[in-house]
Amino acid sequence: MGSTGDATVLLPVQSTDVPSRDVAMMIFNGLLKYDKDAGLTGNLAESCEVLEGGRRIRFHLRGGVKWQDGTPFTSRDVEFNYRVYIDPCTPTPWDSDFLKVQQVRCLNHHIAEATYEKPYAPALESGTEGLLPRHLLEDGDITRSPRPRNAVGTGPYCLEDWTASEKIKLRAIPDFYPRRPFLDEVTIRIIPDQAAMFLLLRAGELDRPKVKQRPAVQP
Repeated sequence: MGSTGDATVLLPVQSTDVPSRDVAMMIFNGLLKYDKDAGLTGNLAESCEVLEGGRRIRFHLRGGVKWQDGTPFTSRDVEFNYRVYIDPCTPTPWDSDFLKVQQVRCLNHHIAEATYEKPYAPALESGTEGLLPRHLLEDGDITRSPRPRNAVGTGPYCLEDWTASEKIKLRAIPDFYPRRPFLDEVTIRIIPDQAAMFLLLRAGELDRPKVKQRPAVQP
């Protein structure tokens, strides 16, 4: 597929431009995701419970999930991401939902619980944000980490090659849950000239890009 601009950073907490978000959402997963009817359903979380009228949300994590380097995914990753999003040293525009959370607790390796001072309507929606690997980012300054250009997630694709201003190549994860991706690989070619992109599309050298966006919240 073609993109008029290159990605800048692939960590979901920092990615703000469309090219970065498009690639990041193929590498990283959130606790929840949108289904084909724009409803929220389980992703890294197998299920969730809304308790105390919305003041507590308990996520039951899917067993057997691993980061793309083979490290197990646990509730400690969920708690770490909460700390990253509310850290004033983290340059992110996505912190507002997480600042509503009073506390995130790890009840065990596969159960994480978020507590709010009062019910917050978009709480579950914030669970769709991609989660970062604690074991690779916990001990350093996230703004200085090499991971923005060498991303390791839990998503259906891993980063295989990134040639700046030229292309980003992703490779399918064979044992991804619930099924292996239908495409073995995805290559995003950076083509700033829209006329040139149109000609390549018409010639069959590009597929039509399909951008997934977060559905608007209904009042």
